Amino acid sequence: MTDIQIEAQCSTGASRQAIEQALVAAGKDLGHLRPADLALLEDFHTMGRIATAQLAGLAEITPGDEVLDAGSGIGGTARYVAKHSRCHVVAVDLTEEYCDRTMAQPACRA
Repeated sequence: MTDIQIEAQCSTGASRQAIEQALVAAGKDLGHLRPADLALLEDFHTMGRIATAQLAGLAEITPGDEVLDAGSGIGGTARYVAKHSRCHVVAVDLTEEYCDRTMAQPACRA
């Protein structure tokens, strides 16, 4: 798959728009989001946050570890791992709408 094909398939803007609309509907200020504000929107995979917690526990991540979250979406797993394991996490995603600094900033601080 080429970069153009990935961009066409993954970066429609629809995900970001839907996320922002849900946050506004929940009474959140998009200019002052906290990691907890995104918690219900972050785990887009089978078993959600339960699977994230189980995998992080099985990996036995320690504060001295460095973790790469490849395909991070809006950074939920990265924030979870950083918070619970107190390690350094780098989050990356191919989709520009997920990597926008305004949405990714909490993950970038993880």
